Amino acid sequence: MKRKLTILAVIFVLMMLLLPLLSTAARGDDNQRRTSVEIEGDGNYININSLSANPLQGNEYSVIFTGSTFLVMFKQYAQSQSYDLMFNIQLLNLTLNNNGQNTELINFADQEFYLVSRPVVQNGLFELSVISASHLAVMKMTIVAANSTSLISEPYGNITLTPNEIKLSFEIITGNEDMMDGFFGGGISQNASITLNLRVNATSQIMSANGGAASEISFSQGGNSGYFSWSNSAIVDGQNRPVLSSLSYNVLSLIYPYGHVIIHDPFLGISPSTLSKIAQAVATLTPNILLFASTAAASAIAIAAATVYKKRRL
Repeated sequence: MKRKLTILAVIFVLMMLLLPLLSTAARGDDNQRRTSVEIEGDGNYININSLSANPLQGNEYSVIFTGSTFLVMFKQYAQSQSYDLMFNIQLLNLTLNNNGQNTELINFADQEFYLVSRPVVQNGLFELSVISASHLAVMKMTIVAANSTSLISEPYGNITLTPNEIKLSFEIITGNEDMMDGFFGGGISQNASITLNLRVNATSQIMSANGGAASEISFSQGGNSGYFSWSNSAIVDGQNRPVLSSLSYNVLSLIYPYGHVIIHDPFLGISPSTLSKIAQAVATLTPNILLFASTAAASAIAIAAATVYKKRRL
């Protein structure tokens, strides 16, 4: 009898210790991840790795930027040898449409990005910048990642950044007015526009959605999904202006009104539902575990009471 009581008591204690951990898993990542940044050379290779802070989930995703391409890879288990979702976004070129004529301002295959600022780590945020330039324009791209949900203050308002995504700040700077007017002869039309062309590739289904304040392209594979999203407005020479977009033959075009300084902030990430899949599975076990723990506790108490009663009778 003592042995049974001891075993049940041990089970009860173990379940009480495990319940807080399982409850944490049931809440998903709880807005916490472990993010690291690896850089090689002059920024030719940047790897932003995000690992679940919850050991029961253990999912992992990486956003690798090399040359002019973002490669996103996700796996449900960090120890897995294969990825459950992969997609990439390649920056192709920046063009100016002026009076019906298209002129390439930057070809990112020829003018690859290079690092202009080392990673800055502050309050759980990781930030670094890369740049590509030609004689007609400059494109600076700032990459921001977070360990937990963070509110980022920008000149045009606050942005919420969650740990399942990274923020990309595109800053496009064209030559001054005299330079551009001189290069294009008749000057720049008031209806001129600048287009950023990107190629989206995936081994999965690609879907696009436009409308409202933001648009996105989603990538899905085996129930896992990721996305590239952007605001339907940008800051052009200090003014909030509309951004048009089109997707044709896997080429996404972001079309901005012409300006000397254009700022646009897209997001790239893994959907929260994908990151929380394992947590949801664990959550379904929690009620059964609670029942088992309660039963074990009741059994232990009943046996203890019976033992005490028996000893008193003796």
